[in-house]
Amino acid sequence: MAMTDRDLWDKYVTQLTNYVTGGQFDKENQVICFASNTLMVDLANKDSKVSNYNIYNIGNLIPKCSPAYTPHSDLIGAYSSFLNYIDLGGEYNPNLDSQINIAAGKLTEASQNFQKQCSQTIQDWKNMKEAMPNLDWPTYIQQFGSIYTEAKAYMDSCQTEYNNLVRKKSGSDYQALLNAQSRVGFTGGARDIINKNPYNMWARVGTEAPLGCVTTLPGQTLAEPDSSYVDILVPGYNLNAFSTAYMEWQAKSSRGIVDVGPLEISGSSETLNYSEFGWNTSVNGSYFGKFFSIFGSLEASGKEIKSDWQPTNFSLKIYYTGLQTFKIEPLLWFQQSFIENYKDKLFKNAPNFFGKDGSLSLLPYEIIVGFEPRIELTLNNSDYKELKSAFNASASLSIGPFRIGKANVSTYGSKEDVKFYDESNTLTVGPIKSQLPLLLGVICSKL
Repeated sequence: MAMTDRDLWDKYVTQLTNYVTGGQFDKENQVICFASNTLMVDLANKDSKVSNYNIYNIGNLIPKCSPAYTPHSDLIGAYSSFLNYIDLGGEYNPNLDSQINIAAGKLTEASQNFQKQCSQTIQDWKNMKEAMPNLDWPTYIQQFGSIYTEAKAYMDSCQTEYNNLVRKKSGSDYQALLNAQSRVGFTGGARDIINKNPYNMWARVGTEAPLGCVTTLPGQTLAEPDSSYVDILVPGYNLNAFSTAYMEWQAKSSRGIVDVGPLEISGSSETLNYSEFGWNTSVNGSYFGKFFSIFGSLEASGKEIKSDWQPTNFSLKIYYTGLQTFKIEPLLWFQQSFIENYKDKLFKNAPNFFGKDGSLSLLPYEIIVGFEPRIELTLNNSDYKELKSAFNASASLSIGPFRIGKANVSTYGSKEDVKFYDESNTLTVGPIKSQLPLLLGVICSKL
């Protein structure tokens, strides 16, 4: 029986999961979201601020409840909103409760408006820096940031109104919640973009990526690298142990050592049910799309080469210079204990935070990172000829999560890195010397 795209993706994610988890995975409390295309992330730049921005983008992205890694919400925004809807269980007062609900709604709208104005103000500042390179952020805000300042002042007043009402209802018990809210606040908290504090970190945006590559994440628009940059403050995250592992990978790369793998897909490869990755049994690999596809030079989506592949002689082997998981976690601004203690104690008008479509349904816990993959693909003779012909007429080839060649998408290597061997019906890719690791998936805790 021929192998379909779903069969190939199922076998691939099974092999990847078995390797990075050692066959030990907490499917009751965790899920894995797999990257279905090449996601190059600059996590070890010589400028730590560049790495910080990419770490923030990954740690702060809450994926959809799907095996495919796609964006759903942002952690600090969802968590901050959750804190605003906690009912501490004070004395029942219909009048006061209704005022609190109204104040919470106003605060949410004011916060969303401030974040919108903040993003626009940062972009306006970056544009002005092209003509005035020495214009720093505080000076820009003082001279040109009236809309930003007004939006922040209104948001702060909404926060104060909300705090006073809840304090009146809940008394001294509210102080712990108030402290939690201050940690994620725009003044002295994780979302403060003017002053450094224990809850945020410096990041650098716009720096040209190494080797002409561009960092991309799901939902982001690919753009040409920009050699200009700006420094901004973002909510703080840790990526534990990655720097040490990355130095070891670089050392192995310089010695030509590729000792991870092979992760092998063949007609007889094991295929786990998606429930083993923490998902409902009805979930399947159709989320990932085509396993093999080709791209034109200006195309962002690929064309399918064919829909099924002969299992006879089919062998896809993937090796890595480095492949493992790394824990990613927010700094002290995030307190999961508040979620555990109050997820069932929210005001009646609270948004949907949990469950399949909840903004806090998942929490990024670990990321799966690969470095310098090498690919060997052997096919049935007719499949091999068809693939070779399609590739020769294209700009880029996609094999599972790996996109090779130049196209209007995130790519790994160039077309010249693909070698065909007609005598064995085999093509190879790499290993390609690189400075950019690949994000292959994210392990999330269920909330």
